[in-house]
Amino acid sequence: MQTVGFDLEALKRFSSVQKLAYEVAERVQARLQTGMTEKDAVRMLREELESRGVRQMFHDPFVWFGDRAAFKNFWINLKFLPSSTRLEEGMPVILDIAPIVDGYSADIGYCYVHGGDAEVDRMDRTLLEVRDHILRAVRERKTMRQVYREVDTIIEAAGFIN
Repeated sequence: MQTVGFDLEALKRFSSVQKLAYEVAERVQARLQTGMTEKDAVRMLREELESRGVRQMFHDPFVWFGDRAAFKNFWINLKFLPSSTRLEEGMPVILDIAPIVDGYSADIGYCYVHGGDAEVDRMDRTLLEVRDHILRAVRERKTMRQVYREVDTIIEAAGFIN
């Protein structure tokens, strides 16, 4: 099997775009208020990306609130588009953006619960553990199958379902 790699400079560029994407998502999250719609949030994501010089995206921003964050009843592609669903306390939220800067891209999905939640905080801690494990496993050159199974074990041990 042939693989194509990236040099250190290219990896730094991808990383900088990914960092920008998370900064944009976090900034918009901080400004979202109860009663706003998914369409409002998409507009905010676009404005924040533009204010940071992003002129090109791999895909348009997506935002999903509540049950839509679980992709329930998405039987046609149009259901993925932002809706007039209004943000409420305790709703899960996904902000998904994919900026391209100077030919380098990052596609991120940023998830949180509006207004906070103790169970979600526990999930976040598990997620951080999973992220650290994935990084270690990749550096150890484990197969994706091994990594996936190990991640499943961590998630299950924490009492969640992957």
